[in-house]
Amino acid sequence: MFGDIAGVEREAEKVLSLRGREAAAKIFAKAAKMREVHLREMEKFESRRKSQGDAVLSGDLEVDVSVDAADMGEAEEASLDKSLDMRYIAQISENYYQLGYDHLFASNAEEAEKYFAKADKSTAELLKAAEKENDKELCAIARKRLFNIRVYRKDYTAPKVIPVGEAGAAVWLGELDVLRARGAFDEAAEAGERAFSLSPSVKVIKKILAARDNLPGKEALIDWLLKHSSDKRFNKIERIEILNIAGEYASKKFRPETVKKIAQIIKSLGSEPRGWVKILDEYEEFARFPRPESEIVFPKTLKDFGVAKEGKTVKASNYLDLDSDGKDMTRAIQEALNAPDVSKVIIDKLERPWRITSVKIPSNRHIVLEKGVSIIGEEISRTVKKADGSMFVISKAANIIIEGLGEKPEDCHIGKFSTREERRRRGTRYGGSAVGIEGRNVLIKNVSLSYNNNDGCSIGGQFSPSRQLWFDNVKFDGNFRQGMSVINAKGMYLRKCVFSNTDGGAPMAGVDFEPVYPSEYVNEIYFMDCVFSKNGGGGLLVATSSFHPVTISARRCLFESQPCSGILTTARTTYYTSAEKPALGLIQIEDSTLCRWMGQGAVDFLGCPLFDMKFINSKVKISDKRPRGTVPDGTMVTTNAVWGPTWAKWRDYPFKAKIDFSGLSQEK
Repeated sequence: MFGDIAGVEREAEKVLSLRGREAAAKIFAKAAKMREVHLREMEKFESRRKSQGDAVLSGDLEVDVSVDAADMGEAEEASLDKSLDMRYIAQISENYYQLGYDHLFASNAEEAEKYFAKADKSTAELLKAAEKENDKELCAIARKRLFNIRVYRKDYTAPKVIPVGEAGAAVWLGELDVLRARGAFDEAAEAGERAFSLSPSVKVIKKILAARDNLPGKEALIDWLLKHSSDKRFNKIERIEILNIAGEYASKKFRPETVKKIAQIIKSLGSEPRGWVKILDEYEEFARFPRPESEIVFPKTLKDFGVAKEGKTVKASNYLDLDSDGKDMTRAIQEALNAPDVSKVIIDKLERPWRITSVKIPSNRHIVLEKGVSIIGEEISRTVKKADGSMFVISKAANIIIEGLGEKPEDCHIGKFSTREERRRRGTRYGGSAVGIEGRNVLIKNVSLSYNNNDGCSIGGQFSPSRQLWFDNVKFDGNFRQGMSVINAKGMYLRKCVFSNTDGGAPMAGVDFEPVYPSEYVNEIYFMDCVFSKNGGGGLLVATSSFHPVTISARRCLFESQPCSGILTTARTTYYTSAEKPALGLIQIEDSTLCRWMGQGAVDFLGCPLFDMKFINSKVKISDKRPRGTVPDGTMVTTNAVWGPTWAKWRDYPFKAKIDFSGLSQEK
């Protein structure tokens, strides 16, 4: 019963996040009715337990009781009763709280207040009992629940008695957190100022900043930080800390001139600014973007990455067990890569495909695939969810080349499956890419990264971007999720690459630029002579928000007919919508052809245009074969504003990107 309630509440939460409160209200109301029935059953059980003792300890209450009361002493029996009482209070408190929440989002305000009041009382009782028994887990649960009750209650009131000094500051900081969670940012900032007046500290400044960042006037907020950095109540170390907070904040608000000023102040105090100061270099790079093609020189050997001395060459087949049945050859390739003093590993052609799960490539390795080599997923790794890793993993490694020796990319294949048909028949869920990169100085050349359950290649970086990545004559065909996913990359160069037939699971783009966090990069990306064809989610999808400049260049590229537009741009909404300066970015399309299909624009702005975009000597070609007049002629660009509540915020975005269509023409 309880599990069913939780499932309904999870469904309601999902609908709430995707479609809004009105759509979720009926589901929350259903959950509330179910939980009220459950609560009545609990109350009946507790009444029986108190009247009949251990006879009803049947497991209805979520406490494991496997001890015969007859075997207990009085002290043990009293301890068990106390434990059961406390666990009962905890569950009653949880049910009251959850009922209040369900009724709140079912728009039953009176019922919500009634249950929140009961939850408040029972949770305070729980906290008192848990503190007495020194139950740290229950104490943490009770405090968190009391906080949430104050956030959701309509009749919320601030504490009436505030102590002085640090104790009083702690109370006001608690108020700040509650008010901020309620969306009362003015009041939250005021509570923070009261805390600061009682006990000025860097911690309080950080809290106030978090509240005030939701209000207009970001420039004034930077001035406020700078004022406190010269407050005589702070020592030199604290002043430098506040300046670093101000510098990081200014960098995230696209204010390089302020960043430079703060960096100079920190240096005058005999210290060095933190990593946020690097934004100045990025702004200088942005001014030079895009670079002339003559400056982009593809590496050929490990020496071009700065590897002074190359080691010996080995063949992976030398590490195969002669008795092996060929079902899993992972160990042979891994041992060849890990061999001492090795720099080049040749994966030689066998009569059958190489079958692997996942191998990790160390730094300073040149992997050569002989013509005709096919590396596919070992059977279990293609079907079992626990084996979802990339086939070749580059993690915290540098100076790596993966090169095929065929005349065309298809001559050397890396992918979970052998063909697109097999992948579509058997690879029906997300799970595993051909190559996963979190590193720097990587060249992939003359290979096919195709027919995978996730991507041909996935590029990320947990704490810093992957840098200086080179893709030369690589084919990304028939992958399930993306031809390529770019989560965190700075400096990526793609020449004569093909991204085609991506289908299976969203987004299904040829290349998807989609960082998870705004601290991640989509920077200095160059496509040259690339083809995007028949990808279910379009050719290039730019779905990002970033503190760093977003810069993408495409030269002499062909965006063939596909179910979505050739280029789609959008953004994660959590960052840019609160900006007080426009997002810094440039997408430049030069000497390229975009084919319009099914009445959609060759370029589609999802939400609203965000980054500056410039077209030079490019054209839109109508390529569908349907009768003339079926699709309105002349559409080169579309704007899709019909999204859910999350995307509606874009209508209030205060800045308009500079879109230069003067270099984009349409064939008649």
